[in-house]
Amino acid sequence: MSREIIIGFLGCGNVGSGVWRLLEGFGPEIEHRAGLKFTVKKVLVRDLTRQRGIAFPQGVLTANPDDVLGDPEIQIVVEFLGGEEPAYSLMLRALNAGKTVVTANK
Repeated sequence: MSREIIIGFLGCGNVGSGVWRLLEGFGPEIEHRAGLKFTVKKVLVRDLTRQRGIAFPQGVLTANPDDVLGDPEIQIVVEFLGGEEPAYSLMLRALNAGKTVVTANK
């Protein structure tokens, strides 16, 4: 039996879409080997109409940060926004909500 980890993305540009593809591609192997199933529930983007070359499931993309930060099911928030703001403020909100935060920034 696998343990499911629910993830929310803040941003989905080059790095975020690459991580999405890695999770999609290696997800079954990770689940088999480690017993962990990673599910990305919400992906915050600026432009919902922009083509990203990924067939996101219906309802995954959002332009509202509260859909990621306010969702009690999301355990881990991964930040791919870049720059200082709004990345800093959103990560602080996620931490204050008790979520684990991972950032792709240096």
